[in-house]
Amino acid sequence: MLVRACFAALVLLGLSATTACADERRGAVYDAEEDAAAAIDAALAVAQDRDVPAFIVFGANWCHDSRGLANRIETDEALNAFIADEFELVFVDIGERDRNLDQLARFGVDRIFGTPTLAVATGDGTTLNSDSVHHWRTADNAGAADVASYLAHHANVDLPIRAEASADLTSTIHAWPPFTEALAALETSDLDTSGRAVRAAYYEGFARSMARRALGLEAEERELEAVDVANLPEGAEAGIDLTQAVIARLADRDMDLSERGDRELARYEADRSDDALTENEP
Repeated sequence: MLVRACFAALVLLGLSATTACADERRGAVYDAEEDAAAAIDAALAVAQDRDVPAFIVFGANWCHDSRGLANRIETDEALNAFIADEFELVFVDIGERDRNLDQLARFGVDRIFGTPTLAVATGDGTTLNSDSVHHWRTADNAGAADVASYLAHHANVDLPIRAEASADLTSTIHAWPPFTEALAALETSDLDTSGRAVRAAYYEGFARSMARRALGLEAEERELEAVDVANLPEGAEAGIDLTQAVIARLADRDMDLSERGDRELARYEADRSDDALTENEP
């Protein structure tokens, strides 16, 4: 029964019944044995033929947010139908943030801050969401409307799920002291331009992910479908404004974002250096 259920889920997601089924947790569709380059090539080719964007989810089965996003896509009928109609979907395993990074680089992503990392691209491989690929590390808390509105915004198609509420996540993160303090410290740091740019991207990706988590929790508590106002179609009603509620939830998450960023980025760079040394060993 488990094998049959797994196969049915993969068919629904447009995937092959591969070793992804070895992990029976919901949303565990990231296959370490799959040829990621071939899978992405195939998805881009089909996207080109269908004249739709490709939606590439870089994640891992160990990551509950990666599994949570895949499970949301599988189980929410409206979201599943929307993605099937408007995108060519593929899931790519990145291991412990050390696998298939060359495939991320195809979409202009030179490092990974968290999982999942999302790429929306045209059939010829042009990335449509390069400014926000890192904003989904809390995807398990993202509601169906939030996912759909993000994709609809970048694909320039109609939003299929009615948004009953919204929040201005840009205002939210700029009202969160850990984010503003990290940016202020960056201004006076001795890092070069490249180092500052990397950390600024990390800070924003982390802050927006935390804001998305707070929005998802608030919407779930109120039993509403909520989105970031930045992704609402032009002229669409914003619904109930949850901005202040999201700010209040974020206020409870106190941390030193600068220190966290330095620690995570240093570990990531060390891991990449170790991988490079291993690859170059005779």
